[in-house]
Amino acid sequence: MRRILEYYLTLVSLTLVGGINLGNIQDDYCKLYWNVSKLSEKSCHKNGTFVITNEYRLTYKPNYLLVLNWTTENFIELNIVGITNKIQNLTYMKIFGIRNTEDQRLRPSSFYLKKLNIEYVYNFEINAENFTINETKSHFEVGPKYLEIRFKRSVSLGLINDYVAASTKSIKTLSIRGLHRPGTDLFSHLKFLSLTELQENVLELNLDVVMTVKMKYFENYRKLRYILIEGPYEPFENLTAFICNKKMKCKFTMGKNGRKCPANCQCTYRDMFIIDCRKPRKSRQIPPLPIPADYGIDLRFPGHQLIQLPNNTLPGYIKVLKLDVSDNNINSIAIHQLPKELYTLDISNNPITTLDDRVADYLSKNSLNSRHSFGQRSIRWIVYCEQTHLLHLLHTNSVSQYVFYEQLNGKCSYKCKCCFDRKTQSFVIDCSSKAVDLPKLPNRIPNKLTLIFGNCSLKEFPKNLTRLLKTHNITHLDLQENYLKSLDEETVDFYNNHDNTTIELSGNPWNCICKPRSFLFFLKKRNPAEYRMTMDRCGIPMCPDSCVCCLNNLNSSSLNVDCRGQRLKQLPLLPESATSLDLRDNNITEINLQSLDILKNKILSKGLKLSLSGNPWTCTCDLFTFTEKFTFFIQDFKEIECSNLGKRLEFVEESDACPSYFIYPLLLFVFSMIIITVLNAFVYFKQPILMWFYEHEICMSMAVRVDLERMKKFDAFLCFTHKDERLIEDYVERLEKGQRQFRLCFYLRDWNVGASIPECIIQSVKDSRRIIILMTKNFLESTWGKLEFRLALHATSKDRCKRLIVILYPDVENFDELDSELKAYMVLNTYLRRDSPNFWNKLLYSMPHVT
Repeated sequence: MRRILEYYLTLVSLTLVGGINLGNIQDDYCKLYWNVSKLSEKSCHKNGTFVITNEYRLTYKPNYLLVLNWTTENFIELNIVGITNKIQNLTYMKIFGIRNTEDQRLRPSSFYLKKLNIEYVYNFEINAENFTINETKSHFEVGPKYLEIRFKRSVSLGLINDYVAASTKSIKTLSIRGLHRPGTDLFSHLKFLSLTELQENVLELNLDVVMTVKMKYFENYRKLRYILIEGPYEPFENLTAFICNKKMKCKFTMGKNGRKCPANCQCTYRDMFIIDCRKPRKSRQIPPLPIPADYGIDLRFPGHQLIQLPNNTLPGYIKVLKLDVSDNNINSIAIHQLPKELYTLDISNNPITTLDDRVADYLSKNSLNSRHSFGQRSIRWIVYCEQTHLLHLLHTNSVSQYVFYEQLNGKCSYKCKCCFDRKTQSFVIDCSSKAVDLPKLPNRIPNKLTLIFGNCSLKEFPKNLTRLLKTHNITHLDLQENYLKSLDEETVDFYNNHDNTTIELSGNPWNCICKPRSFLFFLKKRNPAEYRMTMDRCGIPMCPDSCVCCLNNLNSSSLNVDCRGQRLKQLPLLPESATSLDLRDNNITEINLQSLDILKNKILSKGLKLSLSGNPWTCTCDLFTFTEKFTFFIQDFKEIECSNLGKRLEFVEESDACPSYFIYPLLLFVFSMIIITVLNAFVYFKQPILMWFYEHEICMSMAVRVDLERMKKFDAFLCFTHKDERLIEDYVERLEKGQRQFRLCFYLRDWNVGASIPECIIQSVKDSRRIIILMTKNFLESTWGKLEFRLALHATSKDRCKRLIVILYPDVENFDELDSELKAYMVLNTYLRRDSPNFWNKLLYSMPHVT
């Protein structure tokens, strides 16, 4: 029945997709036939889907059917030609015209498939006068998987044996029907039953005969699962296959390991070997099991007193594919206690609370990944979050819910994973990747609770979650990668008051609208990166660090800057597009004039709305003037308090905030007089001050003069008469050997002997940054002294800086002895007196400055 149903299902599927269309028989079929035929009279006629020759009639029905009808009783050779030059598949093939079992045209399907250029046929039927042979799923190289021989009357079995012998490579099911000779043993003439290849392949045997069958013939069929027989048979004690009737009531003899069915158990066959040991229920261990022929065991051992499963070395236990040990006393399972290919396990109603990682991994990988394949009813699991294999197993296989955590009378939603995190001492309910409502939680939660709703496609915050935040100790909430747009005020307030709790918010399309405003502050505090992404998504420019920016609605161009309760002490930097600024409940006392100007411009250009209450304002005249002018734009004007005046701003008079205007001119006059006095003093005492700075190296940038002629050989040319040579020693000691160490030039040391005096004077003047003239009475009486004075004067007259330094000695009473030009210079220019109390400091300050 199963084979027939399988055939018709395949036939229907082929019909639905259009079938296997071979097209018409090839056009040159007759030409090919004449080339291979040895008949004296060659006749062949082809017309579309059929061919008529001297030997046979070939009919082809498009899509699935090919019929070959032999028309001659005597023939020389099987001259069959392929219907196409391409190898094809076919659904159904029939052979007619074979007269008896001695007919050489009685050949298996593989012979005809090769001749006709067909690779595969689902159903092959060959009809003879006394019998019919059916093959199913036949391939041209290995033959069929199903072979049925149906006898119509007594026949000679010679060619039948040859027929089967040529088809044994892949036969799984063998059916022999219609043999009718009571009291005889026709099976002794079925020589093919002893073929080794057949004995190694056949899994099922159907016998519908009218005679007693000796089961000994099937002793060596080591893979044979069952023999389906209705008539009488002669048992055989070493037979490993089941013997079943049409109602599949089967009798078992022994397994391949020589073991019979265990005591108090029933061994039956229903698609697999069932060992049912339900009664009586007193066993403390699973007995050795018989090994079936070529299939697994369904072992049913519920309601006993098992404490543990046997080792998988127990005889026959290794072949168990389905195991039911429910309602026992098993409290643990080790990996060596599980059969290698187990795919169904039922451990319901056992005192077990956890599974070893290797066991859970084995059960997860060993096909135990579909519903109903893992029975665990009424087990109170203690699942730790690191037990990922057990979590996967329970989550995948639970039909509805699995009971969790021994001391809780609760169940984990089948859409979630529930476990206990030993590191954080937190109970975890993981509903990630599921679009679910909040699961029903148990009444009591141990320690702390973690809820994970990541990637759940949530569009709204679960309505009952806010209530659960208060009634349960939810310390971690994961809302990542959803479609949430905001959190309600109650939830935000809860997390703001519980800093020790965490919430994951990233990956959601959060709104940037101002209601609820507290959420954006909360998002910025808990997840700054997510807040910045939200601002960028809404096209909001950089917002002040201590504030949040939001829109009145998604389609609004108004930008509100909300800085409430951020402990600000001054006005933040506003975005250009800001239309509202909320500074309530901060620590701002005043706003400087520059910031007030910014606010004025924003009000005039953008209509900026302000909220200023809740700050300890110092109500100055500037603030009073600003608020009086722009009262309309200050939304909470009547609530602004002046901390310095002790009253609200709306009750402050101009005289309170702005003092008399007479005070300002008076203060300005006093301040101006002070500045003038300081400047005059500095101008009058400038030289001594700068000298003192220079001497003590203080404020050098102010005291040092810039010298434009730095690239000179000497710092100073010393002019004097030979009568004053005694004076030179002091200048050398003070200037060349002093702290500053200048380079001096004077004739006694630096002029070449025999050189022209005027030329030496001119060259010395050129090579020196300063010219110092020691104007004594002797100098005024000296012709060469006057000449040096005149040349120095001419050389420095056009200099940008004062290079000529005249030192007047006390013995000079007047300048009458000088000519008019030199006399005019001495009258119109300052000079340095040698008897001055601070002579050397003044001289050093007049020399080139060294920083």
